[in-house]
Amino acid sequence: QSVIYVHYRKTALVNIYKMINMFSALSKYFIKKYYKHLFDQNKKIINKKTYILLVFDIIIINLAYFLALFLRFDGSLIQIPRIYLKAFENYALINTVITIAIYSAFKLYRIILEYASYTELIKITQAVALSLLVHIFGISILFQRMPLSYFVYGFLIQYTFTVGIRFANKMFIQGKYNL
Repeated sequence: QSVIYVHYRKTALVNIYKMINMFSALSKYFIKKYYKHLFDQNKKIINKKTYILLVFDIIIINLAYFLALFLRFDGSLIQIPRIYLKAFENYALINTVITIAIYSAFKLYRIILEYASYTELIKITQAVALSLLVHIFGISILFQRMPLSYFVYGFLIQYTFTVGIRFANKMFIQGKYNL
């Protein structure tokens, strides 16, 4: 019986080693292919504005649902049940990655901020709504069913901040010329 266990353990370690090598080879390939574009001024994959939007989006995504929990339980951290706080903490990284992927799919990082219009507002609305649906199903299935108000508050806060960040530059420019 111990021989079978040793063989099984050895096979598992070999499989893990193969997966690490495959991941390493893939990452080396992508780094070789795209490394020069990251720093080439004419072919940047992530420019400065996109990077700033990405950082703000990561903050907004996590802050929105934390504030939703905070508001749901009368603005008191002590009153938030541990199961809800733990579910939020465990799902935060997953939610961030999925939401950034959704935003990228809706091309929210290609919007020229000075020319943001009604079309971009529709894209933002669709992206945040899809993010909400994924959040509802993801956190409920993987961790814990959350209160309905958590999702409502989280959506409203995330939507308001996302629109605000993307349209703030346009509002500032238009306000400057309307004075």
